[in-house]
Amino acid sequence: MVGLALGGIACLLWLLGAILLFRRKTAGRVIVIILSTLATLGGLASLATVAASPVGSAATLGIGLAQAGFAVLVLCLAAAPSTGRWIQAAHIPPAYPHGPYRQY
Repeated sequence: MVGLALGGIACLLWLLGAILLFRRKTAGRVIVIILSTLATLGGLASLATVAASPVGSAATLGIGLAQAGFAVLVLCLAAAPSTGRWIQAAHIPPAYPHGPYRQY
């Protein structure tokens, strides 16, 4: 039950980080990076546990690998410099060109 509760909290925080990231907030990017790092470490620990266990199956190993791979993908995309530039672009007001002058 404790693991389920911790997983639910992590899931909700990941959702909050994604929403903030879509709204171009730096806090969302930080939350997603931190949770993706924790998920990657958890996935690797799960893989090590399953690999060391004599009763681990290939399906369990595949699920752990998919979890770690997804977390690494999200981590790389959130930490990319282009994501930071995309967030900063929302804070710069657009420069509108001057309209045509009226003819008298």
